[in-house]
Amino acid sequence: HLIDEGIDTGPAICARPMALEPDWDYEDIRARLYRHCAAVLIEALERLEADGPNCVTAQDEARAIYREPMPETMLNSLKDTLRRKARASAA
Repeated sequence: HLIDEGIDTGPAICARPMALEPDWDYEDIRARLYRHCAAVLIEALERLEADGPNCVTAQDEARAIYREPMPETMLNSLKDTLRRKARASAA
């Protein structure tokens, strides 16, 4: 999206959902997310280059989804799991 005075409120250039597989763990999702975001960014830049500001769409606040931060207990559990996996793969 384009940047305006709000936080993530500027008009959208493009958006693409990312498919998730049920057997992916956190590391799988993060690794694939970087690749997905790069592809969406390239598409957005190509649209801007081709169409300029005509390619943007105003965001609809009624469709916005706001997420709470991950609870500390869940974050710690995730970190413990990742540490165990790292130790197991190093052994």
